[in-house]
Amino acid sequence: MVHGADSGIQTKGLQGQAMSPNPYISTVIRCAGPNCDRIRGENNHWLMCRSNPVAFYIEAWNSDGLGDDRIKPLCGDQCASKLFARFLSDLKCAESTVAKEANRS
Repeated sequence: MVHGADSGIQTKGLQGQAMSPNPYISTVIRCAGPNCDRIRGENNHWLMCRSNPVAFYIEAWNSDGLGDDRIKPLCGDQCASKLFARFLSDLKCAESTVAKEANRS
């Protein structure tokens, strides 16, 4: 059996997302937590983080969001806490900058 681009055969990977028909190609998902190098396995219970300058969202793992560059995979609550602490620090710095600029006016 030929597994070419036109064969229509796809293998399923983590959580059932479609992968390349080539069995030698796989998707590696690394944790986006600060100083974390963990790689997601089949049975890991990971989280997903999405943030903007004023909001921080944590969601249960959902492989549908993997194509979105705004979503960061996290290996667990420790990395989620570290990333949230960084978000709060950045938010506090931004507020300080805005306050200093307002005082100059």
